[in-house]
Amino acid sequence: MKLKTVRRLMTGLGIAAVAVVLLGNASESPPAVALGVALVIVEVVVSITLWRCPYCDRWLGRRRGRFCPHCGRELEGK
Repeated sequence: MKLKTVRRLMTGLGIAAVAVVLLGNASESPPAVALGVALVIVEVVVSITLWRCPYCDRWLGRRRGRFCPHCGRELEGK
C-alpha cells in the first residue's frame, strides 16, 4: 500500500475516532465511546503495521518527513 494511502487511512481513522468519542461522551452513550476507543486501537495497529519505509521496511515513527529516518531514502514518490 502506498504511504499516501496509509496516511489518509490513519487521518480518517483518527478523525472518526475523535468524532465518535466526542459524540458518545455528549450523548452519554458507553457503546459509542467504546467504538471510538476501538477506532483509536485500529489506528495504532494500522500505523505499526503499514506506516513503514517501502525500501528498508522499518517503521517510520511519528514523523512524517520526506525521507526515511533509517535509510535516508526519499518517501514522497511512494
